[in-house]
Amino acid sequence: MSPTIDAARAISRSKKEKFLKQLSEDAFRDEVVRPLFFRLGYEDGRDLCGPFEKGKDAVFSEKNRIGQTDIVSFPVK
Repeated sequence: MSPTIDAARAISRSKKEKFLKQLSEDAFRDEVVRPLFFRLGYEDGRDLCGPFEKGKDAVFSEKNRIGQTDIVSFPVK
């Protein structure tokens, strides 16, 4: 197992949750969600929001098994 995984397992779930709850919506998206999706192989990662929305949607893309581009979008709040 990698040292990073071992270190992550050494931190309790409650400490992880406490840390994540301290982050602002923007910081959570920029420091947690976006890097996670990039590590999973997704590309792009732009933010989109409408004029009346209170949050931003994170949009990622990936090539699927038959070569088409799949778009994944979700609100990060």
